[in-house]
Amino acid sequence: MFLRVCSGTEYIVLVSLGTVQYSTVMSSVKPSRRIARTKAKKLQLQEDEEEREHDKVSDKLTKRLAKLSLTQLLNSKNTLPAQETLEIFKQWISKHEDLQALHDVIQDVKSDLFDRNYTKAFDSNLKREAYCIRWSSSRSLAYSTFLSSQPDILDLLQNEPDLKLLSIGGGAGAELIAFGSIYSRLLELQELSDDTARNWDLQAVDISNWCSIVDDIDSYIQDRWVKSNDFRKVHDLNISFDEYDILNIGKNTENDDDDVVVDLQDMDLITCCFTTNELFAEDKAASIRFLKKLSQDCKPGCLFLILESAGSFSNVQVGTKQFPIHFLIDTILCGKPDSHGVTDGDWEIVDQNDSIWYRVPSDVEYNLKLENMRFFYRVYRKN
Repeated sequence: MFLRVCSGTEYIVLVSLGTVQYSTVMSSVKPSRRIARTKAKKLQLQEDEEEREHDKVSDKLTKRLAKLSLTQLLNSKNTLPAQETLEIFKQWISKHEDLQALHDVIQDVKSDLFDRNYTKAFDSNLKREAYCIRWSSSRSLAYSTFLSSQPDILDLLQNEPDLKLLSIGGGAGAELIAFGSIYSRLLELQELSDDTARNWDLQAVDISNWCSIVDDIDSYIQDRWVKSNDFRKVHDLNISFDEYDILNIGKNTENDDDDVVVDLQDMDLITCCFTTNELFAEDKAASIRFLKKLSQDCKPGCLFLILESAGSFSNVQVGTKQFPIHFLIDTILCGKPDSHGVTDGDWEIVDQNDSIWYRVPSDVEYNLKLENMRFFYRVYRKN
């Protein structure tokens, strides 16, 4: 849960909320728009009820805040202000003079996502822009806050000048914007006497064609955030996008041309944010093969972040049983723990939480309602 605990400073408090269930608001297009709207209304009522349930828990947690150890309070000063980050989305909002028409498109996308019809949800540029306006906005705030505060990831971003970063399912741009925000802030904070060049290669791969969205994001970040720094002459943030199904990686044993698209061996950090559900919904066997490919190809020390909606929506069925998706991924990457809880897999979990909240700062302004998020995360390191 991210809480503003003192004026003018953002802090993060990571607190487990137990078994409170939450489902990301997602939906799917039906022949009748009335059906889609009815479904969306039910989803909103469910979301409101979960928010009220969380508020009850939050009140109790707030009273216990003073008892938390200092390691649970992480200053989020390493990213651009939330309002400045949100400005990037105005380039798409300005295209839509009829906000009701935009809202209708968002409802269609929401309906597709609820039915896990991800291909249909992103089958037009109009839908992709609507998704960015509605969901990538708040997620970019949550991701930038999280990535700039999680100790292992922050240490990597701050202390390694040359980095290769991979965002799986990152076409919608939330992770790209988050990394761009952190990168720009690092340049602002860098001492004038420090001539270290920061060169980041940030690659996003996605099964849908997000090229125009990523181009817009790249242009904005370069022109408004990076070039505004006097250090541009020695620093380079290279953002690229490939329309590619990550589940194809390692699929062909005789022809590995697909693997050229993504060179896992070079990656320092791989993120998979609100994407694992999509992968397992598309193909469970291929998703497991992909995770094993990570174990096979990633170099020692590589970090792998899974960040996903907390709650029943992130359960996956194996045979006749339902398992939390993070339980399955933990087992595949780290191995099955012995009687003492020790694992012998290719990866180790360096940080985890099964349920935390990101709450949008109350003082930001945006054309649409910004969504608070409850999610789980795992940070793995390759042995």
